Amino acid sequence: MRTLYSGEIAPKTADYDVFASTGERIGTVRVKKGEKFPPAENCYFLPENESA
Repeated sequence: MRTLYSGEIAPKTADYDVFASTGERIGTVRVKKGEKFPPAENCYFLPENESA
């Protein structure tokens, strides 16, 4: 799965881990398919089961 960023459309409904630009996991957010990822400055998102 590719890295996803704020404002992009979620490809599937899932829990996504939120990572700081340093690579540190800073939280989790649930996004439904077709919804936009929430604003998160200098962060990126990966599905929970693919970020381990």
